[in-house]
Amino acid sequence: MTKKPDFLIVGAAKAGTTSLYYYLQQHPDIWFPKLKETKYFSSKIKPYPQNGIGDWSIDRAAITKSSDYYNLFKSCPDDMIKGEASPDYLLFSKDLAPIIKEELGDIPIIISIRNPIYRAFSAYSNLLRDNREVLNFKSALDSEDERINQNWDFMWHYKKSGFYTKQINDFKKHFSNVNVILFDDLIKSPETTCRDIFNFLGLNEYSILCDTAHNPSGIPNSWFVKMILNRQSKAFTYLREVLKTFIPRRILENIAKSNMKKIKISRADFNYLNNYYSNEVDSLEKMLNKDLSDWRKWKK
Repeated sequence: MTKKPDFLIVGAAKAGTTSLYYYLQQHPDIWFPKLKETKYFSSKIKPYPQNGIGDWSIDRAAITKSSDYYNLFKSCPDDMIKGEASPDYLLFSKDLAPIIKEELGDIPIIISIRNPIYRAFSAYSNLLRDNREVLNFKSALDSEDERINQNWDFMWHYKKSGFYTKQINDFKKHFSNVNVILFDDLIKSPETTCRDIFNFLGLNEYSILCDTAHNPSGIPNSWFVKMILNRQSKAFTYLREVLKTFIPRRILENIAKSNMKKIKISRADFNYLNNYYSNEVDSLEKMLNKDLSDWRKWKK
């Protein structure tokens, strides 16, 4: 019998999905494949290869064949529930929600969302970190539509990714159990957030260790970190994969974090996006019945 995921983390990108992937799998009843971000369902609607700077390094890990996807779950013990996490599923919600429902059934869906302004800037910082982005932030925002039309990877969809209301509704239309969490809550109290997710999944409470910031963004300030994060160079990309077989990801991420300079969004860019997302935040507040006024405040 083919083993399939029992629940999905569908996004959003740069809203804590990597941390959730590592936090939740600490529970003794939860199992994830080693590959986070399979892109299996999104590959059904998005052509490969993608054409963005360094996108080849993303394409090479994507799972596009059904047999390869379900093989990821073969080794899961029968007494554990299986999860999968691909943050691009949320962005392509209109097309993917019905496809996922048809293939996996009415499984629980977990969505993590973040202030769309800081989410966009974090995605931009992530691509700077990997030596892929070459424009300043405002120019990158202005170039988004052109890049999308040229079939660049979903991470380049800085502005488009932040329209959560429609994306969430697309999943709620097809799935009866959709859990939306806020990135702010995950950062402030990861233990409480994960406990709520365990309850959502029908599992017993379990204490988890949350001492590592996963997938940090920023500008590398050491030659070693620049080298292992450089996704323009195939040699450095392969070197990173070799290092990951000898050094735990947690250690590599701690090294990266301690050798990374954080950059901050300018007030002008914040104000531009604050106006751009104004109606979206209003709609989201009504949907979630939450006060999101803090999302409208620029932080130095």
